Amino acid sequence: MAEADPETLWAVLLAQGHAALSEPEQIEVTLWVLGHFPGAMPATFLIESAAEAGRVAAFAHHWIDVGKPQLAPPLARLALAAHEQACGVDAEPTASSVAALALALTEIDGREGVPELRREAAGLADRYRTIVRTLGGDADPRIAWSDVIASRLAAADGRSAEAADLMARAYGRVVVACGPLHDFVRRVVDLFIDLDPLRASDSMRAELARRDGLADADDAATLRQIRDVLVTTAHWYVPDEASRLHERLVELTGRLHGGESAAQGEALYQQGCFQSLYMDLALGEPALRRAIEIQERATPASPAALGRTLRQLALVQWRRGEAAEAEALLRRTVVLLRRHESGNEAALVGAAIDLAGTIQDQGRWQQAEAQFTEAFRIAHRLFGENALETEEARQCLARFRRDLAHHHADGKLFGLCYRLPVPRDDDRWALAVRLLFDVAQHARSDEDESMLCAEGAVLLARGGQVTRALAAAGATAGVVRHEWEAAAAYAHAARAEWQAHGSAAAFVVLEAAVTQAGRVAVFERTGEAALDDLHAAVRSIAGPDLAVALTGLVRESKPAVAHAWTFEAHLDAGELDAAWAMLQAMPADRSVPAGDLCRRAAGKGRGDLVRAIASSPLIGHMGHVAVAGLLAVGAPDEAAALAGSLDNSFDRLEAVVALARVAAVAGQPEDFERWADEAITLLNRSSSGLFQSLAVLAEGAIALLGPREARAWAGRRLPARDLSTFASAMARHLINDDRLDEARAVAASLDSPQATRDVEEDIARHGRRAADRTTLRRIEACIAARAVDAALREIGVLHNAWFAVDRSIALATSVEGGATYAALQAGLAALPGHYEDEVFAGLSKEHFRYDAARLLGQAARRLLGPAERASFADMAFERAAELADLPRAATLVIAAGEANLPEAPAG
Repeated sequence: MAEADPETLWAVLLAQGHAALSEPEQIEVTLWVLGHFPGAMPATFLIESAAEAGRVAAFAHHWIDVGKPQLAPPLARLALAAHEQACGVDAEPTASSVAALALALTEIDGREGVPELRREAAGLADRYRTIVRTLGGDADPRIAWSDVIASRLAAADGRSAEAADLMARAYGRVVVACGPLHDFVRRVVDLFIDLDPLRASDSMRAELARRDGLADADDAATLRQIRDVLVTTAHWYVPDEASRLHERLVELTGRLHGGESAAQGEALYQQGCFQSLYMDLALGEPALRRAIEIQERATPASPAALGRTLRQLALVQWRRGEAAEAEALLRRTVVLLRRHESGNEAALVGAAIDLAGTIQDQGRWQQAEAQFTEAFRIAHRLFGENALETEEARQCLARFRRDLAHHHADGKLFGLCYRLPVPRDDDRWALAVRLLFDVAQHARSDEDESMLCAEGAVLLARGGQVTRALAAAGATAGVVRHEWEAAAAYAHAARAEWQAHGSAAAFVVLEAAVTQAGRVAVFERTGEAALDDLHAAVRSIAGPDLAVALTGLVRESKPAVAHAWTFEAHLDAGELDAAWAMLQAMPADRSVPAGDLCRRAAGKGRGDLVRAIASSPLIGHMGHVAVAGLLAVGAPDEAAALAGSLDNSFDRLEAVVALARVAAVAGQPEDFERWADEAITLLNRSSSGLFQSLAVLAEGAIALLGPREARAWAGRRLPARDLSTFASAMARHLINDDRLDEARAVAASLDSPQATRDVEEDIARHGRRAADRTTLRRIEACIAARAVDAALREIGVLHNAWFAVDRSIALATSVEGGATYAALQAGLAALPGHYEDEVFAGLSKEHFRYDAARLLGQAARRLLGPAERASFADMAFERAAELADLPRAATLVIAAGEANLPEAPAG
């Protein structure tokens, strides 16, 4: 359509529906409505008939379906007003508009959490149910739509089990009444899978079993039902069943469409893909080869389908180690798709990249580089400079060149870069910086690249080159998983500027850090996670004064963030009453900080404060923390009363397992059974048991019944799917209590080799920790007796590298002369070691690794003379040059750089 004004587009919409408009036109006319609504009366839009109102309601549903529900409410309100006027308040068309508006408000509430929208949507759902009952009675399947809306509301409110129950009821009603092919059923299926795919799969499998029992089952409907089951994630866990369903899919498709039809080829392709991915590579190969035979003879030919199947078979052969056959298949695929580029552009680029990979896998590096380059040229020609496909091809080419560097260096990239010219004046700090950035260019993973650049930025900042450090830190922060490392670099830079040039210079650095944090979304964390990381880094690295300055910097633009940081400062200082006063004045949801304060108050024995928090609505969805706090301060009756008032299923589950554990430890079997019963009921409503809940329940059961009876009790009471998790939690608890044989017996009861291996690994880890604790006591005795050689021997047997580095620094500090250098050498030897076995294994162990390197280097700079510092660095560089593990090698380079920081700021 030629460019038209919004009123003309609106007229087209009313006459023909939204499908008559292009996507930009749909957006333009919707924004026009939004701009006039609610200021203009509905009559302004001249909806003159029920048919026109229906098209507007369908347009509202369209925006919901494409994931833009915020555009739907004004349209749905207009359609509802028009339907009420044209058809009456209880008419069938009116019900459709009520449903559209209710679902739109529900979807917005689910994203944004607006209580007013939730209440309005709930009222509309009730109204819809009443209208449909009036029109068709309780048997009318359209009533199910009210359950769908109620389910979405429950999900938005955190009541996941109730949401799944409502959606299952809606699905069960409509699929039986309408059959799996009906459009109404299709919408419910999509929403059900989006909500809880495992529960959806259970319902859909039950419906398939019911249909299989019908004497007159329709093949097309059964085919659709099988596809619904397979589209859920449940088949990942039941691959044998899913494989049989794929075989049925092929059989039914052949019966309906013919054994040589394109549909049969597609069904065989799907079967071959699934079996090769989730079963066995060889199992899926015959189906893929048969699909190729059909697709080669298909009329009309489908290059897209044939190319996709050829590529999948090639990938199967590649994973089986047949790189040469995979290469031949991919060459054929590329030729086919190049001949038919239109519509197959993305597939062509993907096949060209895969072809390059098979060539690389055969060790033909020069040809592989040419093919990766060709794949990039194809993507650039077809999609342009900034397309995702072009970027993928560019990254594959860059990854290949990194692989090539690893190939030439045998993985020892620090060795490769260390052999390049050394900076003038034997500047080992500058060499360490250069090594970190040079190796980052060749790192195979984004994680390693980000880590190396961030550590290089820290070394620059600590050496006084703050401008270069900030430039590097800003680039590093683009990798969203690693905002903490970038934050640490900014914190070191702020500290360096404060020490060298005063608070004003440090403030400039903090401003740059805040700006950068505002551009970054941290992986798997919501809210202001990047800013929170920055504050934590500044507080721990740059000190409390700069942390206060940072809080002031964001107070005006982000008052909620500033409140939260000040609240944390009160907690850290032990100022619990000040924290409580501030919590009550904080905006937005205060559940998490209320939980933090409750834990701290319980730990300090502040029963008065715990009770105040527990009785306050501020605790929100962290009520289980308040229950635990009340139990800790000796108020079990109050804890039980609070648990009974919790309506969030997860919150209540955590509360009742805590009550069950306390009752068990106190030797109260009746109370334990009562709370455990409720916990099991809540677990049954969830898709799968939560480890932390089952672990608490297991601890209580062991305390009351003993390991053997606790395992038998769980077998009688828990869902079968949760038994292995419960047993694993039991075993871990027993290991921590040094009851190793009992832990092994629990694992053996599962009759699972993997469970036995897991327990043995936990026991070995527990043993290493215990051995380290004993060794640390011996080291303390050696240091006290100034027995240097004995202390060095003991440091050498520690499993935990953090402890080894820490004790080597302590030894170096307590002695003089050559013994100091020997002690630091021991720390350097331990530095690249294992950090995953210490008691802090649940935290980010890489932070311990690099912090240990910094501490060791700082000790060397403080305790050694210039010649010894240079020798220390050279030893570190030589060791790093022999390591292929980049994170471990980096620790040595960091220590070398820290030991040789410039005496005065370098810039």
